Amino acid sequence: MLTDVSRAYVGAADGAKLLGISRSGFLKFVKIGRLPRPTRLGRRVLWDTADLMSALRQADKSSGVGR
Repeated sequence: MLTDVSRAYVGAADGAKLLGISRSGFLKFVKIGRLPRPTRLGRRVLWDTADLMSALRQADKSSGVGR
């Protein structure tokens, strides 16, 4: 039985929901390099949720959020 999932992968729509932005905004941020590039698994294009959350924390640090 699987009890520890250390990595989870999501598509663009779920990645956008995770970050609270639109799918088109999500893809725009990927294109300009503010979010990580996806991993390809066959024909699927997926993002590692840990990488997305790390990018979000980096954006918070650089914008001064929480200071």
